[in-house]
Amino acid sequence: MEIVQTDIKDVLIIEPRVFKDSRGYFFESFSQREFDEKVSPILGHSINFVQDNESMSSYGVMRGLHFQCPPYTQSKLVRCVRGAVLDVAVDIRKGSPTYGKHVAVEVPAAMSVKECWLLVDTSERTRKHCMMLENCVYDFFELTCLNMAQQGLFGEVLHAEGAYIHNLEPFWDAYYDNWRLDFNQKHSGDVYATHGFGPDCQVLNIHRGDKLEYLVSMDTKSVVGLEVAKEKMGVDTFANGDQTSTLVKTRNGKTVLIQHNVYTPRPYDRMYQLVGTKGFADKYPNSAFAFEPDQIADAAAEYDNLSSHSYVPREVRDSLMAKYKHPIAKEIEEKAREVGGHGGMDFIMDYRLVWCLRNGKPLDMDVYDAAEWSC
Repeated sequence: MEIVQTDIKDVLIIEPRVFKDSRGYFFESFSQREFDEKVSPILGHSINFVQDNESMSSYGVMRGLHFQCPPYTQSKLVRCVRGAVLDVAVDIRKGSPTYGKHVAVEVPAAMSVKECWLLVDTSERTRKHCMMLENCVYDFFELTCLNMAQQGLFGEVLHAEGAYIHNLEPFWDAYYDNWRLDFNQKHSGDVYATHGFGPDCQVLNIHRGDKLEYLVSMDTKSVVGLEVAKEKMGVDTFANGDQTSTLVKTRNGKTVLIQHNVYTPRPYDRMYQLVGTKGFADKYPNSAFAFEPDQIADAAAEYDNLSSHSYVPREVRDSLMAKYKHPIAKEIEEKAREVGGHGGMDFIMDYRLVWCLRNGKPLDMDVYDAAEWSC
């Protein structure tokens, strides 16, 4: 077993070693000897488990937090045997350095409208931050485009696009207990929108001057997804269409187009595009810009034939990327690329969360973003 220490003392994640082959898998779910060797030294005392309970919760059920006062205190070893569970540990030890700790959650932050409201209500009631760890808003190109938009280089941004296009055919077996294919088999719509949606919402100032009003979403029938599910799950239905397209309208008259496709043969693509009254940004397959010539006259003085009908030359693009590099990237880009994590954006995401909390600043992505991007 592998032991992962969390930010809260005495809360540990225990990861078993799973051995897989064509027949299935095998793992040792508990070993008192190994537990004593690896866990007890961290806790500073030994634990002898003497009771075993099991519960089953229907989808969307939230169970209460459990706390026992002495002499009835308990140490707990929690394991999800099927499906997925969000297990919450709250530090209520008033003398603890992590008492009332803020939290961050993986994407998506919630899987239903009810869960979205629970996130918001909990954050407002406890007056604690909750940041969804959407790393794509910290991609270097997206950060630069955000700065360009805030500096007015695109004019008024009227439309933005984003997507999660990623053929998962080689990866379905890597998801623990088949959770991802199982979820997609039961749910239609864009079930993983935040990678594309998050950067678009930031450029369009959603929750910060504009708001999402309504959407229209449609998908194709399921062909590849159904074939995969038949092979791996033995089912005859599959709710998630192979291609899903969602068009969103904002209060200020802007639009957002989001796509989802994890089934058919296509190159990886987040479809990041910005359409402005004076310029255009396009990330895939190669990062590129188009502008009205007078918007970039200082960066393209050597070029006298620029036109908004074509992309700017590579040299001009590179000059613009350097000139409008986001202040966050200027500060820690070198370290982020060194440490890595999806090219460095994971490092920037973690850095910004800690920096904002330490300095008492609003989070780049707050609980309202987490709820709406996940909804």
